[in-house]
Amino acid sequence: AGDDAGCAPPAEIQIWPSCRRNLGLYDRVQSVGAPAERISVRGVPALLFDDGTRLELETGQSTAVVFAGTRARVLRIAGALRAIDGTVLPLRPLPQPTRGQEGGPSNC
Repeated sequence: AGDDAGCAPPAEIQIWPSCRRNLGLYDRVQSVGAPAERISVRGVPALLFDDGTRLELETGQSTAVVFAGTRARVLRIAGALRAIDGTVLPLRPLPQPTRGQEGGPSNC
């Protein structure tokens, strides 16, 4: 074991409560670099950042953030997202953001 700074994983998925992270937060922040691309993924609002290597999408009471090396991989991973309890299956529409989430925080 040496001094290994490590490598980024091939993909990472983060799930945040919408009151802590949501697409509305980016409306108030001055963008550095290329602006985010507003898209729809599986029927819910989403933003692509960093040349498509980061996707943030709002669904239910959560914001899912997907990191991967390419836009195609990010979108493929987003297509495979599913609910742990089986209520949301891959490639099916995701639950719409709960009231108050899109464009602004909801209560935690």
